[in-house]
Amino acid sequence: MRYLLAVFVCLSLAAHAQLDRIGGYMGKTSPSIKDDVRRTSSNPFKARVSRDVFIRDILPEVKGSYGATEDGRVIQTARYALDVYGQWRLAPITTGMHEIRIKQRFKDGLYLAYGSKYLHNGNAIAVELPGPAVADGSTIHRKLNPSRRIHRYLTVTGAESNIPIYVADPIPTAATEDDLTRAFDAGQAFEIIRPADFPCVKCKGSKREKYKSGTFMLTRPCSACNGTGKTKADALWSVSQ
Repeated sequence: MRYLLAVFVCLSLAAHAQLDRIGGYMGKTSPSIKDDVRRTSSNPFKARVSRDVFIRDILPEVKGSYGATEDGRVIQTARYALDVYGQWRLAPITTGMHEIRIKQRFKDGLYLAYGSKYLHNGNAIAVELPGPAVADGSTIHRKLNPSRRIHRYLTVTGAESNIPIYVADPIPTAATEDDLTRAFDAGQAFEIIRPADFPCVKCKGSKREKYKSGTFMLTRPCSACNGTGKTKADALWSVSQ
């Protein structure tokens, strides 16, 4: 029994040492690299690339996260964000949008809806939604613009009610390769995920680690980064011409 316990302890210590060496979740220094990576979500690395590199390497990756408006502008419709597991995921951009719940359709393109307390104090509104019909009970996110018009309708109790009409911005269509290339030529930057160098979590970029030999403390090349002082991790980049 004591032998099995000793083996278990040795294996646990070895696993801990290995995870600490590679910056695993048990390592005391691992959060630092995660914090460095997370900071790129608000302050991405910047790089300039040629038109040929953009068309060959960048364009295929950004096609799904940018849209084109009716006036020809290319706008970002989805953005990379870190999930709870530290992985980059594309998420729709909802900044500046209202969450609205569709109650019923009055007629084609006009709906009875409710928003948050910040939208008409949470009371009923009429929303003009261009495009395909939206099902009753749907929750959608749209940018809304108030109009000076009023919609008059009968409630379920038979009472007449006047509610303001809001106009939703059209949903951007999927940007084509020509749209994206034209925006790149005009100087627009695009966000992508690529590896980046960060300071090693073990040696903090010093390239050396300390170890004990008898009564002496010596140094040697860091075993985590092989003496480079750096470690690679996927980060957010902003690339332009």
